[in-house]
Amino acid sequence: MTAPALTPGPTLRHTLILFALAGLAAYFNSFQGAFVLDDLAMIVDPNLGKPLQGRLAGRPVVSLTFTLNYWLDGLNTRGYHLANLLVHIAAAVVLFDLVRRTLLLPRFGTQYTASANWLALVVGLLWLVHPLNTQSVTYMVQRCESLMGLFFLLALWAYLRGVTADEPSWRWYALGGVACVLASGCKELTFAVPVLAAVYDRTFLARSWREVWGRWKPLAILCIGPVLGIALVLARGFLTDKGGTVGFGVPRFTPVSYALTQTEVVPYYLWLSVWPKNLCIDYIDWPIPTFADAVPYLFVVSLALAATAWGVVRHAAWGFLLAWFFVILAPTSSVIPIQDPAFEHRLYLPLIAVVVAVVVAGWSLLRLLPPAVRGPLAVVAVVGLTAALAGRTILRNEDYTSPAALALDVITQRPENARSRMAYAAFLLRTGHPDDALGQMLVAAKHPGLIADWVVLGNCYEELGRGAEAEKFLRDLVTAKPTDGRRNSALANVLLQNGKPAEAEEFARAAIPSLNDIHGRVLLASCLDEQGRTAEADSVFAEARRIAPEGYRHSLGTSARRTTLDPTATKGHLRQAYLDARAAVRLNDRDDWEEWDTLAICYARGGQFAEAVKAEERAIQAAGSRSEYERHWLAGRLVLFRAGKPYLQPGG
Repeated sequence: MTAPALTPGPTLRHTLILFALAGLAAYFNSFQGAFVLDDLAMIVDPNLGKPLQGRLAGRPVVSLTFTLNYWLDGLNTRGYHLANLLVHIAAAVVLFDLVRRTLLLPRFGTQYTASANWLALVVGLLWLVHPLNTQSVTYMVQRCESLMGLFFLLALWAYLRGVTADEPSWRWYALGGVACVLASGCKELTFAVPVLAAVYDRTFLARSWREVWGRWKPLAILCIGPVLGIALVLARGFLTDKGGTVGFGVPRFTPVSYALTQTEVVPYYLWLSVWPKNLCIDYIDWPIPTFADAVPYLFVVSLALAATAWGVVRHAAWGFLLAWFFVILAPTSSVIPIQDPAFEHRLYLPLIAVVVAVVVAGWSLLRLLPPAVRGPLAVVAVVGLTAALAGRTILRNEDYTSPAALALDVITQRPENARSRMAYAAFLLRTGHPDDALGQMLVAAKHPGLIADWVVLGNCYEELGRGAEAEKFLRDLVTAKPTDGRRNSALANVLLQNGKPAEAEEFARAAIPSLNDIHGRVLLASCLDEQGRTAEADSVFAEARRIAPEGYRHSLGTSARRTTLDPTATKGHLRQAYLDARAAVRLNDRDDWEEWDTLAICYARGGQFAEAVKAEERAIQAAGSRSEYERHWLAGRLVLFRAGKPYLQPGG
């Protein structure tokens, strides 16, 4: 099969220049965006400069790109934003050529010979500036999604190049396989690549499924990445981890309730694709519908799925677009529960189907008009729509200027979102407004099932000198639902913070049966440790170490270090940092100099300088032959602690 020739219209070079300018115009103000939400846990990480270490190590391709960012410019957010934008522009360029080559295939005859380049340009441009993609571009850690999207598109493009080459060329198929593996190194579930490649082949290239099967070897190459990704998911226990955020152990959802929720979420995704006005980063408060409530949505989604099946069977181009939308969404919108029922970044690739459908349908309507009207009207429509979408993208970028601004945006749109209200309360507490913070937490407490960190409530009361009220509030919650693991865990944590480990132990033990996760065991072990029951604590820590998910201990240490180096941290936050740092040390079966150093800093912030000296000496011993620079800082902190002075980050 002969590869399509270039047709009148913009060349690849012109497209690249236009996309670069449009991308900068839409995302110029994203460069002032701060680290928010998961950025703070996964990027602001002491181990970021060490390849394939830290919480993103399970997504090695993305992890390496963040490490490279760190090597080039430390934690300057502009470098991370620039990298994200470059990935997005590259994905748009690949999309342009994929759409262009598809429209020029013999499947369409001469229908798009003169317009293929222009239509592909408009598709790539509108997708590039669409505000629904801001979560994948401006939210830095979601490079996972955009980079996966780039490799996903590249894999399908390479498969097309291989099939349409004048002679069989395995270099294209090899490129597709490599791209698929790299996509799986960004996000694990990329099974959609070979599935959609096969459907694409039958829809646009092959005359029969037998002909598609004749290319089973190239398709098998595309399966390597997804197989590795799925194996990694199963090996890490994501689908079965009780109390986790993904899989059948998610506390909030059953497979049925999650599927019913998705019958509402999927139409909402479609609505946002065509009317991206009220974008939101947090939908954890999405209500779980009853079966009766879900019936209308279930009917609509069922019709859409039936249309998809019919379109695929009939080899219709629109059937492929529907398959593209639903197959890519399948891992997050099916019966496998996920703690967050909706996220806009999940639409990064599915949005392409909507954009292609709108552009091609719009052009089909314009072709009914006289040529003298058609051209000017098309230009006005494209320029106007591009400007409107880019303008909305610019406005959306403003919400990412700080974690507080983002949290406030969420609770303004979704007042019942307890998680974001808690995040906003934590910001108010850190900035010296405990009264306002407490008010936010009390509103959030009306939806206790959505609150993951009750410690903020305890810290609010503590800062106001009303620590006993926090205990009473949480005791009342536990009394109302004594089997709720989160409530028991929250009360145990507050009691532990308040120096009552013996009382905390009772509630920590009560939390374990329902949560049955790492958090409950670490909490119980910390209670025992604080009582001096070291042997019992060792046993529980050993059990916790056995079931700890990848990166858990590291996340404890990172969180503790970030808090204890913050000069504005409250007493409650510092106490929690100490507990986390101590747990990180105890969970490790070998001495880690950084964890001991963090614990030493925590001790010093709490005025326990004798303990700080001992911990810092352990850190120096564990550091061994580290670099002169690191050993210099450790020795410097030891001098401070021996002099009875805490350590604060330079500038703090």
